[in-house]
Amino acid sequence: MVALESTLFAHGLPGQAAPKVWSEVEGAVRDAGAVPAVIAVMEGKVRVGLDQAAWAKLGQGAEKAGLQDLGRLLAQGKTGATTVASTAFLAWKAGIGVMATGGIGGVHRENRDISADLPALALYPMVVVCSGAKSVLDLPATVEALETLGIPVVGFRTPRFPGFYLAETDFPVPAVQDEREVAQIVQCARALGLSQAVLVVQAPPEPLDRETHDRALHQALEEGRARGIRGKALTPFLLERLHQLTGGESVEANRKLVVANARLAARIARHLAPTG
Repeated sequence: MVALESTLFAHGLPGQAAPKVWSEVEGAVRDAGAVPAVIAVMEGKVRVGLDQAAWAKLGQGAEKAGLQDLGRLLAQGKTGATTVASTAFLAWKAGIGVMATGGIGGVHRENRDISADLPALALYPMVVVCSGAKSVLDLPATVEALETLGIPVVGFRTPRFPGFYLAETDFPVPAVQDEREVAQIVQCARALGLSQAVLVVQAPPEPLDRETHDRALHQALEEGRARGIRGKALTPFLLERLHQLTGGESVEANRKLVVANARLAARIARHLAPTG
């Protein structure tokens, strides 16, 4: 099985793009021989795997549900779209060992706010497949935080840490060449008793041009600062403004990298599945 975070679909993509990407991601996982499981809180219950009816409800204003929100949402009977952190926790509790997303959270540029994704990756022994950290973040500080927390990062056929919309950054990572090698790394880490997630990063299939990306991001950051947007509202705001400022190019890049990451996660999950 492959766990998928629901915030990606409820908050990370424009409404008209989300259902299409959701269908593509689920198809990519199934085509690679695994079972997709979008995780969310639906009307006060944890759901592991969503049908069309649940998906429709999730798209009707579900709040962004981090780890700190789970107890309240369950108690109040509310609906929430899970983040990387809360998805990793719930997947781990459900016995799912692999998840896919677009990009993890990290250290914010403006206020040094640290995403709950980072400590969660240090706590729950998942395999998390992504295209690095979101490029709206402070990537040097985020990479340093991953190292400080002891979270192993391996580049799938890349020697550089990718930057979500960007194919690569200045930060080197150990490269692996196939899913079998990833599975062996994970199995050895588990045999040692290491609790951290293994972060598998791969470059986006169709990255944004760096000049276009940097220009749009600079404007989005200035607007966010002027409007006083902070905390968990900042990343969705920046992603939406990048979508608008790049004429939809960032959404297309996001769509393709999410599908590619889901496909790779499914192949890794198959190598990790017990046989016999």
